[in-house]
Amino acid sequence: MLPGLVTTDDAGYKGVAYDRLGVYALAGVKEVDARVEEVDARVAASEEAAAAAAVTAATAATEAAARIEALEAAATAAAATAARIAALEAQVTALAAAVEALSAQHQHHEHHGTKPLHFNINPIT
Repeated sequence: MLPGLVTTDDAGYKGVAYDRLGVYALAGVKEVDARVEEVDARVAASEEAAAAAAVTAATAATEAAARIEALEAAATAAAATAARIAALEAQVTALAAAVEALSAQHQHHEHHGTKPLHFNINPIT
């Protein structure tokens, strides 16, 4: 693995060159430090992205809540308008019936030569 650290004597015995071990250890520590810094940078970037995503999500939630509130207000106004329209339709139906009755009375009076009755009709409110 690290051939520069292995020595062989005249008898063929293998040994370790401890005087060179520090150089290899230092190189290994530098490599580990570089990897740790790379991982730290990735973690920091991920944390920043997560924080930005959280802000975006919070903003979207706030906007959605405001839209829901506006829609609820519009629905309430629409319901009130529908109720007012229904009331006006009922008044129009009643007026149409009154006009029809008056028309029938008028035709009756014209046919018999009598004087028609006059009615006061309240205005629509």
